[in-house]
Amino acid sequence: LHDKRQVPVELVGSDRDTDLALLKLPAPPEGQSYPAARFADTGPTRSGAAGKVHEGDFVMALGSPFGFQRSISLGIISNAQRYLGFDSDYKYNTWIQTDAAINPGNSGGPLIDTQGAIVGINTLGLEGTGLGFSIPASCVQDIVERLKRDGKVVRAYTGLRLQALKDFHSNTFIEAERGVLIAGVEENSPAAKAGIRAGDILLAIEGQPVEGLYAEMLPAIWRRLVDLKTNGPVPMDLQRG
Repeated sequence: LHDKRQVPVELVGSDRDTDLALLKLPAPPEGQSYPAARFADTGPTRSGAAGKVHEGDFVMALGSPFGFQRSISLGIISNAQRYLGFDSDYKYNTWIQTDAAINPGNSGGPLIDTQGAIVGINTLGLEGTGLGFSIPASCVQDIVERLKRDGKVVRAYTGLRLQALKDFHSNTFIEAERGVLIAGVEENSPAAKAGIRAGDILLAIEGQPVEGLYAEMLPAIWRRLVDLKTNGPVPMDLQRG
């Protein structure tokens, strides 16, 4: 803790897909409380509105890099919405990229702004590159609320694999200005049983338009898909051919 005491904690729940867990501290002595930081508004929100975190903002990474406890490093936000889903299992959020030093041992520590508010939770660092990545506070807060309520994060399964219409990573470009490309459909999945095929363009989910022009837009679509009600029909608009 802030006064260097160590206390036992209870695991409320964890979520492998976002690499987050929620811990419960024991009740503090009567008349006392734990000091706590507040979260910054990082966005984008579920409605797509932008947050208040921008490239160039100064941030500090806290943690215990290589076991050196209570360390802090200074940097800026290099990219406020970095997409890492190409080569990782993390596809439900974009990331905050920073040049504040994030090394082994920083994971789980906060990335804070100059007002002390939590911008993100440090998770990944590419050793020797000066590149570090944090889970945005908006994503953390969403997962925390779900873990508080259910002890786990429940996600719907469709069997769809998505790709941006303008995919610079694989150098493929679809002549369409809206929707998202269905890159693949898993066998015997709900999507396969519904007749969705690889190559289709998904235009709308439950009547709401889908915007998947670039890779950075994919996490918002993934969140919409996994937040669908389970075990029920879901109308989707598709373009084929």
